[in-house]
Amino acid sequence: MITRPAPGVLTGYAVGAAVALFPNQLPRSAAVAAAVALLFGLVGALIGRAVARRRGVAPSYRCALYVLPAALVGWLLWQNHLRAAAGVTEVGVVEFTALAAVLGAAPFASSCTRPPRW
Repeated sequence: MITRPAPGVLTGYAVGAAVALFPNQLPRSAAVAAAVALLFGLVGALIGRAVARRRGVAPSYRCALYVLPAALVGWLLWQNHLRAAAGVTEVGVVEFTALAAVLGAAPFASSCTRPPRW
């Protein structure tokens, strides 16, 4: 059974993943970017849930739908620019698709494995 995430979790996850995907000075592989983004996303989700619980905010998922895709596109553009300057091969379609799938499926997978609250 799929449960709805608590208020603030998806927004916190998206912001945490966006922080992890923020441009840096070294080219990263998609696997490293996914691992770092999942870790930061987990921390962001916990912080988002705590903030939403403390403030009593109603759940809104729209911010997460805008922030995470924008961060992924920004990561792709920056990594390809950085890799071109370093003379390294660009991020491929398969790598980018795998990264987007992992980051997009992580909240869904966690909501499927979490037991429902009665």
